[in-house]
Amino acid sequence: MDAAPILEFVAGFGLPGMLAIALAEKFTPVVPSYAILVLLGMTMSTGPALAAAVLATGAGSLAGTMIWYGIGRAVGGRRVERAVDRFGRYVFLGPATYRRLADAYRRNHFRVTLIGQTVPVARIYLALPAGVFRV
Repeated sequence: MDAAPILEFVAGFGLPGMLAIALAEKFTPVVPSYAILVLLGMTMSTGPALAAAVLATGAGSLAGTMIWYGIGRAVGGRRVERAVDRFGRYVFLGPATYRRLADAYRRNHFRVTLIGQTVPVARIYLALPAGVFRV
């Protein structure tokens, strides 16, 4: 498979598009973020362009995390659990996964946050129970 057309398509979005892609990845984790970031990095030809792309995708990812955190904080534990039970499958967050994350946060916030950043699915949704517990 020739990657050139894909790279041209992605490069056509520019920095705002990269920010939007990183933000959208936090809500629809169909393609892992490391694959998206490698693809976006391949579109950059110079060091400053790569630095700008890193900042744009970092800002998009941070914005997505802040939205998940805000949802958890605003809605509260019981309503988040009901929403995950009812709608979680649409964003690939099963009730069992959410309950494991929430239980882990109850035990040790720091360790869960540190280790959870290495687990792709957990990394995306860690902010939701963090918001519920106001970590």
